[in-house]
Amino acid sequence: MESAEARSLAHCLALKDIQGQTIAGVEAASTWMSFTVGEHICTKGDENTDFIFLVDGSARVLTQTTLGQEIAFADVEAGGHFGELSLLDGGPRSATVVAVADSVVATVPAP
Repeated sequence: MESAEARSLAHCLALKDIQGQTIAGVEAASTWMSFTVGEHICTKGDENTDFIFLVDGSARVLTQTTLGQEIAFADVEAGGHFGELSLLDGGPRSATVVAVADSVVATVPAP
């Protein structure tokens, strides 16, 4: 179950120098979702270009080699973010992100 604090982006590192009123606007534009351990938050190749804040929990960024071997190349903790490449280049997701703990995310559409 989410706490009221879990619905705040104030502790997210990408917004650390942003004014409270602007953060409130980003929070209002966000879609809030919960994921359990093992669920895909986003999948490589998806066309979605939302920027994603990891508000609570932790996640692992994965990709596969051409031989199908799964490689973890980053762990994201609460307060972190991902999805910036698709946001910037408009292309499909370049990696899969999986919840490694129960997690809450806020997705912000590109516009």
